[in-house]
Amino acid sequence: MEPAWKLKKVALFVHGACTTDRTGLGGWASRLHFNDVVSETFGCDSQATANQMTLRAAIEGLRAIRQRCRVTVLTTSEYLQNGMTRWLPNWKTNGWQTKGGAVKNQELWKELGEAAGHHVVRWWLIKPGSSDFAEYQICEKLATEAAVQQVSSPLVRKSPEQPAAA
Repeated sequence: MEPAWKLKKVALFVHGACTTDRTGLGGWASRLHFNDVVSETFGCDSQATANQMTLRAAIEGLRAIRQRCRVTVLTTSEYLQNGMTRWLPNWKTNGWQTKGGAVKNQELWKELGEAAGHHVVRWWLIKPGSSDFAEYQICEKLATEAAVQQVSSPLVRKSPEQPAAA
């Protein structure tokens, strides 16, 4: 297996959205950056929470990467970031139980753990106003549109946006 420092570096922006405060129309989006190439994918669910859609965005984004890479996942979701950096190892050790009972969204967490296991992943929490936030907002818009319109898209690769000619 190739050492981590030799792997390609990929940035993965993820976002999950829901049209209500609880379960409702949900949408997710992931946006991959590798060198000058951007790849996007998004999808929907008719009965989901924003947390479930965020997990789905991370799963699908990681699955879209075809070879082992160093991936930085950028999100505004503390649920995702804490789950992958703090809670997941304990859940596995404790038989997927918390003090309050079974882990919520257990199947999605298992899928995400498996998808992340193929890569060297760093989970990065971003805040509005950070240098990465403008890129993240594109992902956020895609997820929101997927939720409202209940649409999905296969992975689409495109060149970076070119500045308009003066």
